[in-house]
Amino acid sequence: MDVLKLVSKARKGNDEAFERLIGLYQHQLYRTAYMYAGNQEEALRIVQDTICEAYISFKDLKKLDYFLAWLTRILLHHAYRAKQEIDEMEGPDSLQGVLMQLDENYQTVILLSYYYDLPIDHIAWHLNVSEVTVSTYMRNVTKLLPHLEEGGILHGQKKTY
Repeated sequence: MDVLKLVSKARKGNDEAFERLIGLYQHQLYRTAYMYAGNQEEALRIVQDTICEAYISFKDLKKLDYFLAWLTRILLHHAYRAKQEIDEMEGPDSLQGVLMQLDENYQTVILLSYYYDLPIDHIAWHLNVSEVTVSTYMRNVTKLLPHLEEGGILHGQKKTY
């Protein structure tokens, strides 16, 4: 059964369809949560909170074909909240450490574009900005990342971009 049919059934209250949808995306959700949390326990908590909130607020999903972007938005909301509670990040040489120094919009663009391979219009919807703004974020991120590696936090300087 295709994803759109599952989303439609789940939105109508079919619990089995919802479980199948979560099963399809559980590994992506966990990996994203782990990237933000840095540890298994916190990542699992973030995923659990995400699934609970998605189940409760499924009726709020307006466009069925945006299910993954909607689910990811919920996950990132929980991840950002958890991130605020964490005092120390994993380490300055890690990808997570580099990403944590970027603005949340840039972090989201990197994850949704390169990790989830979502198109620009879905990312724009997720961030509630125009497609032009997303393109600008993407261009800025590709310019910033080499600088972070050359002289930024990877070499001991703490900068916030």
